[in-house]
Amino acid sequence: MGHNNDVVWEYEVVPSEDIDMSNWKCWTEVAGEVTATYAQGPCPRCDAVVEGVGLGGSVPIEADVATAEEAQRRPIQVHVVCGCKFDHKKEGASGCGREWLIHCRGEAM
Repeated sequence: MGHNNDVVWEYEVVPSEDIDMSNWKCWTEVAGEVTATYAQGPCPRCDAVVEGVGLGGSVPIEADVATAEEAQRRPIQVHVVCGCKFDHKKEGASGCGREWLIHCRGEAM
């Protein structure tokens, strides 16, 4: 499915039940002491492929193995805003106006 520019711009916080997680992928990147979790997939309204980033998921160096493994299983919320670069019939807009949360888990990344 491709991008649908016929979707009219509207501010909406998309409910999680409208997100098909099978179309999303999550991954982490570490830079120094900062761990960032990324999520990429289709906007649930206009189908554009978009990406969001959440910070977190780091484990203190002194943490024991059980704590580290538990931290990897905790979901990390990634806030995503449609940034498809189309105006969706609203002057100056750069997306369809929707935003939502993706919950990424360590073992799925």
